Amino acid sequence: MPIIGAEGSLSSQGYGQFARAGASPVYIEDVFSTWLYTGTSATQTITNGIDLSTKGGLVWLKPRDGAFNHVLTDTARGAPNFVSSNTSGAQVTVDTQALTAFNTTGFTLGTSSNVNYSPYLYTSWTFRKQPKFFDVVTFNSNASYGATFNHNLGSVPGCMIVKCTGGGDNWIVWHRSLTGGLASYVLYLNLTDAEYNQAVSVTATSTSITIPNFALGLPSTSYVAYLFAHNAGGFGLTGTDNVISCGSFTSDGSGNATVSLGYEPQWVMIKPTSQAGDWIMQDVMRNFTSSTSGTWLYANTGGAELSSSSMLRPTATGFVSEQNNLSTSTTYIYIAIRRGPMKTPTTGTSVFSPTASAGVSGTVVTTGFPVDLQMLALNGGWVSNTAFYDRPRGLRSNATGSPNPDTAPRFSTTSTNSESTAASNNLFNNTGYRISAGMAAPAGIWNFRRAPGFFDIVCYTGTIPLGGGTQTVTHNLGVAPELMIFKSRSPNGNWCVVASALGLSNGTYINSNGASAFQGW
Repeated sequence: MPIIGAEGSLSSQGYGQFARAGASPVYIEDVFSTWLYTGTSATQTITNGIDLSTKGGLVWLKPRDGAFNHVLTDTARGAPNFVSSNTSGAQVTVDTQALTAFNTTGFTLGTSSNVNYSPYLYTSWTFRKQPKFFDVVTFNSNASYGATFNHNLGSVPGCMIVKCTGGGDNWIVWHRSLTGGLASYVLYLNLTDAEYNQAVSVTATSTSITIPNFALGLPSTSYVAYLFAHNAGGFGLTGTDNVISCGSFTSDGSGNATVSLGYEPQWVMIKPTSQAGDWIMQDVMRNFTSSTSGTWLYANTGGAELSSSSMLRPTATGFVSEQNNLSTSTTYIYIAIRRGPMKTPTTGTSVFSPTASAGVSGTVVTTGFPVDLQMLALNGGWVSNTAFYDRPRGLRSNATGSPNPDTAPRFSTTSTNSESTAASNNLFNNTGYRISAGMAAPAGIWNFRRAPGFFDIVCYTGTIPLGGGTQTVTHNLGVAPELMIFKSRSPNGNWCVVASALGLSNGTYINSNGASAFQGW
């Protein structure tokens, strides 16, 4: 359901107000990024807009279409040193051509096959250090396998992931939703084991961590800790918005669950705690969608990206599992990160890009932003020559190909048909798209990005019976919509349009040239 915001809101809802009060606002797009790229086997720079060189943080890399280790490099240990979430091995220091530099707008990769092998596809997750979001700290264990260190998270961590870098030992995860809270029970990031009672308890405050003796694996050895906040506020125009949550849920007897976060997530990692199971990672750039298919990676294995019926689906207020894919009656923990952008855009070109395309297969089109909705009108090649593709329902990813998904849902505005799938649609990355062979025809193409005060898309299930009634649908536009377009994904149905210019009490159909066609909104 596309939702268009109020007139003038691109410029009228900037973020100067909070800055004038004495502090610059911080948004999730300032501190977190999922960035897809293709290996080149030559030095390349990833420009994701995250300042790592002056602010610090973590870059987590993984090949998507090959069985290679995860690579985690942070500013506390320095490039090119890395550890792998799927192994217990010590820090790797001999690969000098891995991630080679942290920049003010991203990072630079060397020629290492671990991070930049042509033509493999990769995902990168960047976590910038920021109070109420994320911190990275190095420390040494004492002779009795314990440690005390300070941090700058500015809140009690919701999750703490610790790795020995000076020797081989399992990754240790403390999480606020394990039995007893952030204390004695632990998980291991490189293993599938259920939660384990260490019988000694961690003490955590908003400024320091004390790990008791015998809780770490090796004495007098170097470690790194990744600290994640939980519902600590600190973001947005007023500085009160949450952008990261660490919690738990229990699946029902069919393997389904509903989780409320208070926001729409863009990245989620879950792990069963009451029984053994993998660490599942999904993000919106790799088909974390409302569709029945989904794509994920496992943090605890080096395996390639997997795709099947959707493990998790994002909603406007959290995420759900509705495909009976979770273990039944099982408790899971999660880390979830809010979708961006949170800033209200101040220029139209940052969220809208119209293109007159010659339709040459292989052409790379740069929009300057990740496309959330693409509307096409082809001059030839299709009987139904219009189409809507969007990220909430699933897009094929990367500018040079994609292991998953192989198809994407589409609509045609000239038809009342329900949603269908197509393998011919374009291939998308963070800055635009590549024209596929199936789209090789002259076309008009309109690209939109979801953003507060401008445009939103909501996928929902109708609950109103045929006899009538009302239903409330949550969106994240941030203002009252002035234009709404509705389309039934299943079964067939008209394209319904409601606009403030019609008083929101009259509607019309895109697939009809008639006047206002229905009432009752």
